[in-house]
Amino acid sequence: MSYENLLVERVNIYRKTVVRNDDAGYTTKPVWTTVATNVPCRINHLFESSAGIRILTGGASLENDYIGFFKKSADVQAGDKVTYNGMDLFVKPVFNAYNSTSVHHKEVYLGLSET
Repeated sequence: MSYENLLVERVNIYRKTVVRNDDAGYTTKPVWTTVATNVPCRINHLFESSAGIRILTGGASLENDYIGFFKKSADVQAGDKVTYNGMDLFVKPVFNAYNSTSVHHKEVYLGLSET
């Protein structure tokens, strides 16, 4: 089985456009531009949140951190947003994972908040 066969989920990737000031000097709301759609990946909950924070919603406890595995060619970078199972997940650090000679895939840390 190849690595790409493990990337069974699909996400859309969005990138925030440059925030600028309007005529009155106020910062405008960010605009998210689609970078790619239907991007193959695999996203998993992390068992323990890096910040130690759990979000309680309707009596269910959800971790706020995720890890995603993407092809090495995926255009995903820190600050981007992905949609996954109806949730917006914000991209934290992106790491290139190497095999013995070259980049094999990308490991992407994701969270429910932008910070």
